[in-house]
Amino acid sequence: MPASPRGFSIFSRVLPSCSRESLRVPAHPEQHFRWTWDLAAPPEALWPLVSNTDRFNRDCGYPAVTIVPVAAGDGSKATNARRLRATVMGIVIEWDELAFEWIAPRRYAVERTYYSGPVAKMIMSCELTPRSEGGTALTYDMRLTPSSLFGRMALPFSIGRQARATTERVFRRYDEFAVRGLRASQLAQKPRLVAGGAERLDAIARALIGEAAQPAPLVDRLREFLATSDDLAAARIRPYALADEWTVSRRDTLHLFLHATRAGLLDFSWDLVCPHCRGAQVSQTALSRLKPDTHCDSCHVDFTANFDQSVELTFTPNAAIRVVTRADYCVGGPQVTPHVVAQQRLRSGERRPLPLALAPGRYRVRSPGL
Repeated sequence: MPASPRGFSIFSRVLPSCSRESLRVPAHPEQHFRWTWDLAAPPEALWPLVSNTDRFNRDCGYPAVTIVPVAAGDGSKATNARRLRATVMGIVIEWDELAFEWIAPRRYAVERTYYSGPVAKMIMSCELTPRSEGGTALTYDMRLTPSSLFGRMALPFSIGRQARATTERVFRRYDEFAVRGLRASQLAQKPRLVAGGAERLDAIARALIGEAAQPAPLVDRLREFLATSDDLAAARIRPYALADEWTVSRRDTLHLFLHATRAGLLDFSWDLVCPHCRGAQVSQTALSRLKPDTHCDSCHVDFTANFDQSVELTFTPNAAIRVVTRADYCVGGPQVTPHVVAQQRLRSGERRPLPLALAPGRYRVRSPGL
């Protein structure tokens, strides 16, 4: 697919009306936790790692989340919020999560309103400030409003001690990765191939080199990727993005993927991609099964597919090699839409300066509903 213009989004926030049953009025004061760590890598190198909230939550050991469908008249629709749910120690916690705000590569933030659990409201932000002597001062800020006496008593330990230690450990490992030039977390456990999968992987790799005349260095990189990448990366492999990461030819990489599909190493699907967030809304194994009109729940827009801009061919390991289980740990962080360099939520009539340092190129400014 041709690259779309980079851009930033501005989300208008309208406060919804809430029923007495759905609104939990906090009876306890807000608790504020703020931590700052000095890291060796610059903000630009840390940003792809730190702002990947999906992998960050997984690396911290937080549970997977699911999106909860809400009625058309629900207040969360008016705030560009998602209703999410997770299970923590057997307790089901449900919340509305407003659209993330960020300015790459310096800051991101999110606000949540909870309907169950020990917390009524959370506002979290992460700031990366360049240090004069080099490196980054990373500040992680959490403002939590307890919903009960239990929450008020538990937060200083669960957040002030446990979460602080976990967050620091993960960010310092990310710093090590950034110094090495890596752009994705390496903290996931090495995946397991199915019984006999390693032998099949090696045999197909040899056939791709010997019979399909594919470049041996490129085949070796694909074999290593399939054997070591985490499920988040392997669940939807984009050959052009992988080629750019490997700094190799896009065409050669796509040819290899197509040969690997014929050889039984990969499976492919046709994804209908939202033109705004670039998220895959519909996936089909046959192009003829894709319907031209669909709706993006993230952007709250309907769109008609354009083959050149809205349909993408993606791949996943064949089940005879590796079974990929995809779980979502965050559904709205900056790396979900890495082409968006800034995203803000503004009230009607509000003005806010954005300290953007944009590279030359084309950019798109958009606001849902306009």
